[in-house]
Order: sequence, then structure tokens, then C-alpha cells
Amino acid sequence: MSILDLRRTLAARELELKACCIDARRSWLRGEIADLKHRISERLAEIEQRQEVLF
Repeated sequence: MSILDLRRTLAARELELKACCIDARRSWLRGEIADLKHRISERLAEIEQRQEVLF
């Protein structure tokens, strides 16, 4: 293998690693967003219940 081949292989592996990191981060963010949506929905339900009691 020539040095050029080694550099190309290394560059390809670096791109694969970056893609994996991006996918993992995206997946984590989706989970965080889903959790926040759930918490917001619960909080809105609590607020609606309190409004019903007041009126």
C-alpha cells in the first residue's frame, strides 16, 4: 500500500466515524425532544385542570 492509499483509507475511516457521531447525536436529540414534549404536555394538562377548578 502506498502512502496515498493509506491517507485515503484514513480519510474514509474519519468520515465514517464522523457520520456515526452525528447519527448518535441526532438520535440522542430526538430522545431529548420527545421527553420535553411529554413534559410540556403533562404541564399543560396540570394547568388546564387548575383553570377548571378556578372557573
